[in-house]
Amino acid sequence: MKIKRCLISVSDKTNLEKLTKTLVNFNIEIISSGGTAKYLQDHGFNVTPIEKFTKNPEILSGRVKTLSYQVSAGILFDRENTSHINDMAKENLSAIDLVICNLYDFEKKMEETNDLDKLIESIDIGGPTLLRSAAKNYKHTCAITHLEDYHLLIKQLEQNRGCTTVDFRKEMALKIFTHTYRYDRLIASTFSTQNFSLRYGENPHQKASYIPNHSNPSLLSGVKLNGKEFSYNNFLDMENSLNLISELNIVLPGLKHVSIYKHGAPCGVATSDSETLEQTLKKAWSCDPISAFGSIVSTNTEIGEAAAGFINSKFIEIIIAPSFSKQALEILTQKKNIRLYQVSPYKNLKKKSIRELTGLDIIQETDLSYCDDLKTVTNQNFEENTLGKFGVITCKYLKSNAVNIVSRSQSTLWVSGAGCAQPNRLDSFALAAKKHYEYKKNPEHTQGIDCSILISDAFFPFDDIVKLCTEIDIENIIQPGGSKNDQMVIDTCNDLEIGMKFTGMRHFNH
Repeated sequence: MKIKRCLISVSDKTNLEKLTKTLVNFNIEIISSGGTAKYLQDHGFNVTPIEKFTKNPEILSGRVKTLSYQVSAGILFDRENTSHINDMAKENLSAIDLVICNLYDFEKKMEETNDLDKLIESIDIGGPTLLRSAAKNYKHTCAITHLEDYHLLIKQLEQNRGCTTVDFRKEMALKIFTHTYRYDRLIASTFSTQNFSLRYGENPHQKASYIPNHSNPSLLSGVKLNGKEFSYNNFLDMENSLNLISELNIVLPGLKHVSIYKHGAPCGVATSDSETLEQTLKKAWSCDPISAFGSIVSTNTEIGEAAAGFINSKFIEIIIAPSFSKQALEILTQKKNIRLYQVSPYKNLKKKSIRELTGLDIIQETDLSYCDDLKTVTNQNFEENTLGKFGVITCKYLKSNAVNIVSRSQSTLWVSGAGCAQPNRLDSFALAAKKHYEYKKNPEHTQGIDCSILISDAFFPFDDIVKLCTEIDIENIIQPGGSKNDQMVIDTCNDLEIGMKFTGMRHFNH
């Protein structure tokens, strides 16, 4: 695409002269505004003032100069659309083929002051509009915002005789959208600190806030019925806990589900068909009673009087449930600090997750999958489809390397041992095995175990864990498979009469 006309509006004038000389060499008309126009004119360049192009004066102390009908049409003009061509001719409008614009440095201003009135003046409005318009129309318009991309534009023009390729324009468009996305997030974070502050961040010395994204449903769909405000960590654990309950509710509908969360991982999960919510809570609590101290408890079932009595006997930070009975509220609100949060499980889980790193965001599909067709690879088979689903799903929410032991007694399923967040899978196994063993030897647990399965979030590189399973009477294993030593692991299972199924699907959670 031949570049005939360029709009330049920059706050940072670094390397602008060199770039402008290249534009002039290719006979590209330069339109500019305000300080940028003056800078270019002072350095001897012939510039068409924005007012002459739009026939509108700059007003409101510079707040309105590039925002105009003429500029927007020039940038968004689809050169292959007959209707657009007719509109441009009818209104006597001219195309803009290149936009060079960098934004007011809002981040730098944030470091200088927290005065919102001063910060507002550093919010760029025209710049993002120009850039996003050009990025949207990348098939016909090129947009440049980063100084380090000036040399790429120069190279494009020199190699293509004053033209740019569509691949280059598309690459620049992606940079524009990610840049303006981050820019808007910075601005939103500034407003959120004044409107949506949290008690504190991961630690009390860290300030924190949240930015509503207006997804529906979400945590913000709920209602806090009692207790103090939430912290940064509370929100993370509440979201993870509610996601786990929601996924169990979707995959295993019609059952009571309870999740106990602490420090980013479940330390107790139980599911039941026939038992009361109080009994299901007790089963979830039995997995790791020590870690459950100061935890977040979530359920898909109304909290009634009996369940409230059990909860009231423990130190629990937050209770999440779709509803609370009148009697339960009377019991639980006796503790003024306990947070009671009324929100229903999500019917759909978010499809993507985004993490912000230094200089980039990484994006992935959310791990909402699980294997529904387990492959038996040993001589010994076991038919525990529901317990297997429960085990794989709960294992997904543990931090890798994760080893999860799930057990069944009649129609009740629970995590009887879990180990995670260890660089060595054997250490994770040791943690899970210890909890499972302690459950079995506890005289309070008179209800026996009908079946237990060990779940691993990734394959076994060796047969060491298989051999250790005999020490805690585990006869069933589910793992992804895929190791070069799979056959050795299978042979050891056969020798020890342990059943093993492969999922073919890894579930790391970092």
